Amino acid sequence: MRALVADDLDGDGTPEVYAGAGDMNVHALSATGELLWGIQGEPGVPSTLRTGEPFGDGRRLLMAGSGLTSYGGRSWLLDAQGQLVHLYGGLKSAAVQDIAAADLDGDGTPTVFVGTARGDLYAWAPDGKWPNPRWVRNFTRPVRALAVLPTQPGLIAVGADSGSLSAFDEAGEMAWTLSLGSAVTHTALVRRGGDTLLAAGCRTGEVFLVTLDGAVRARVDAGGALQEMAVADLDGDGGDEILAATDAPRRLTAVPSR
Repeated sequence: MRALVADDLDGDGTPEVYAGAGDMNVHALSATGELLWGIQGEPGVPSTLRTGEPFGDGRRLLMAGSGLTSYGGRSWLLDAQGQLVHLYGGLKSAAVQDIAAADLDGDGTPTVFVGTARGDLYAWAPDGKWPNPRWVRNFTRPVRALAVLPTQPGLIAVGADSGSLSAFDEAGEMAWTLSLGSAVTHTALVRRGGDTLLAAGCRTGEVFLVTLDGAVRARVDAGGALQEMAVADLDGDGGDEILAATDAPRRLTAVPSR
């Protein structure tokens, strides 16, 4: 398995599990593990899976991205039944690293953001077709992590192997940028004391807490090369902790976000 995500795409009140596999198929499983369908949405291994409402019409869709460079870094949208809704092609033969969909300017029409291993961030209209994205920004190194910031208007945060963490508006204008000194591989929103912060995890194991306007509030060392990062309110106090899994043996670090 290359990617997993769970969501209630069909609106029946029970989430399904969607898995991207090395056989180039996306598989849908019921909450009890029953195979619902398996489909090859487009050639390539679906190594990135996200969900969202890319058309802004209430339909939650599966957003999948190919991790195979030879297939042009395609990304595609699938509905709850596994039917292909739309394809974003091209992308200069670059593997897709992350996908997000958001209506940053509140005009009712979301943008689909696709980060690639060539260091490009593509902003697509929901029904956009290659070679006409809304805009493209290049970070020279792979774009690894995207996060939608709940600012007014909204911003898309972009973490790249160059060590940069940047935020852009709907038009592709940079709102702020930071140099964190190591590849930014994971991002997540965290709640603490009524505030929302952005957690940026770096390959070296450093986790930075950043305000939504781009100021570093704290830095923590997770004690090894970062492999995965998640956010959860472990103690029920209304604030999130950051879970950092590193290459250190038998070690999972819980980082308070205060």
